[in-house]
Amino acid sequence: MRPLRASDSRGAVPPAPNGGYLPICQIARKGRPWTASSTGGSSGIFQPRLTKPARPTMLRRYLANRLMIRSIHRSLFFPSLLVALSSLAEAPSGQINFSFDPAVLPLWDFSGTFQPTNQTIQGAGGSDVPLSLAADLTQAANGRLTGSGLTVVGIGSDFVAANYTASGRVSGDSSKAKMNLTIRLKGDGVVAGRATHFNISVTYKLQVKREAGVLAGTAQGHANLGSLGGGPIKSDVAAPLPPGMNGSWNLQLDVSTLSKISGTGTIFLSNTRTLPGNLTGSYSGSADQSKIKFTGVDAAKGSSLNLTLETHSLGVSRIVKLKGKVLGETLQE
Repeated sequence: MRPLRASDSRGAVPPAPNGGYLPICQIARKGRPWTASSTGGSSGIFQPRLTKPARPTMLRRYLANRLMIRSIHRSLFFPSLLVALSSLAEAPSGQINFSFDPAVLPLWDFSGTFQPTNQTIQGAGGSDVPLSLAADLTQAANGRLTGSGLTVVGIGSDFVAANYTASGRVSGDSSKAKMNLTIRLKGDGVVAGRATHFNISVTYKLQVKREAGVLAGTAQGHANLGSLGGGPIKSDVAAPLPPGMNGSWNLQLDVSTLSKISGTGTIFLSNTRTLPGNLTGSYSGSADQSKIKFTGVDAAKGSSLNLTLETHSLGVSRIVKLKGKVLGETLQE
């Protein structure tokens, strides 16, 4: 076997004083020194035994202390973080109010006097005969439109009394609410100098135009003027929104939170109409959110809202999600 020689850090082989080789050498292995020791003999020929050096005691203590400090910091930090986060949200309680901008999420009530303009009856020879009417409508909480009574109808330059009935429905997204409405009128009067019995039926297909403050669309139907004949009705029309109706609204929740959420709520419309309802729901501590359902009662029966709220420790609530149908219109935020 070749003699094992020790090399210094520069790779040179330092000679022993007696011209032989050093009895101990260091061999580099993976960047850490290993110690070779002799198994005996005086010939300078060695049988090496490699042993891994122990880490210094001070280094071992330093690393152990660092590990302990990190463990303590972690055990102190995470409970503090959880406490801080859990204090940011809580279940809602008491009175909560929300206001809605009509430019973002409007709500329309078309109850009131419906009075379209620009509609005509197509007379003989293609001449247009002006037709005017007015009808009082009620919009139910489910979107149904109804109305009946006595009104005055303008046919050309003549005005005659008529009995009317109105029926229809409001539907669609609240920002683009649609009205489908049919009005039927009948009566007796003097038109063009002659006493006549008349029947008129008109169907309106309209959509709200918030910035213009009108319902705009088409009118189609037919007018039968007895011995005077009659003609079709086909016009582009517009009807002003009822007084005070601009699409803004408020939601008030009076919340009681025990094992579950309960209470009452009220929707306030811009025309001073109110829609009452009951509240049911639950609070999730893990999600820090409350789910509340508003169900209309009495005159508001047929309207409902589903809300998801976050309520912070200062009692301030914000809507995370809103979806429902009120007055026949779809609301979603």
